[in-house]
Amino acid sequence: MDRHEATRHMDLDETDGGLSYFIHQGRVQLPQGISQGRQSIPPMPASQPYQINHNDNTSITITNLPPTCSYPQLLNSIRRCGRIFSTRIEPPSSTTLPNTSSAEIVFFNRVAARSLLHQAQIGAFRVDNYLPTVSYSYSRTRDRQPGPQSRVLLIEGPKLIVNFNLLATLFCSYFLCKLQDVLVIADDGQLTKQEWRFSSYRYQSEAALRSILREKARTDLPEYIQFAWDAVRVSFGVDPCAT
Repeated sequence: MDRHEATRHMDLDETDGGLSYFIHQGRVQLPQGISQGRQSIPPMPASQPYQINHNDNTSITITNLPPTCSYPQLLNSIRRCGRIFSTRIEPPSSTTLPNTSSAEIVFFNRVAARSLLHQAQIGAFRVDNYLPTVSYSYSRTRDRQPGPQSRVLLIEGPKLIVNFNLLATLFCSYFLCKLQDVLVIADDGQLTKQEWRFSSYRYQSEAALRSILREKARTDLPEYIQFAWDAVRVSFGVDPCAT
């Protein structure tokens, strides 16, 4: 496989059989604890607001975002901070500034949260033409254990398996998939390597990884499909919000 091939972005809106198609077809199962209406995130085990010092908080709240702010819009605006554990965007409501969205981001560690706070304080953090307000969240979360976990997955293998349509179908059969982007890193016609940038590690890339491992472990597939799955490799990639 030519690893020097130029990176190519996949258009999630125009790709035939893209995620929006599968979601609109109802081929989505929400993880336990997420409601169909608000898709709210239940309290995290590491979230104990009365036992975590304010300055040790890894969770931040962002207000004054564009009214139709998307995950790609928000995440593309975050740089030089750190790995993101979870992201949630809330559309305009009676509790937010007029016609603006809000978001909650939980980082893997406090240093990343402080970095985004600092960027906002000096006016270096913008989302399109909006200047968001960033503050620590009331629901405090502590640092996660160091490790390779990331919201980004690198998936490599035969194009029979590693293609947008098949993987999107697989992921959307297990969870509500929210993406920042999908990149084609290399492609030699038979083997391909893709970078899937999910909005979160929690309930997103971790669920995608589990679904891939589940398929690789199946024994009821045709032999040629099982052989192709055996050749699939998956690993965590670098979170672009940390670079």
